[in-house]
Amino acid sequence: MADRATPLPVRVRVHDTELATTVQRIVGYRGYCACGWRGPHRADYGLARSDANLHNRGHRGGVA
Repeated sequence: MADRATPLPVRVRVHDTELATTVQRIVGYRGYCACGWRGPHRADYGLARSDANLHNRGHRGGVA
């Protein structure tokens, strides 16, 4: 079975001193694949999914 790219959230962790805990938030989405491909950072899940679909169809050079 071939590697399949999928969009995943890009998360940022920050320690909040007022809450005395580590806070995590999603700042965007990026396509990842087991072959080592990483798509560009996107603000919208749909755009990251489009990049992943292009990669899955074999347009390996079309997306950074």
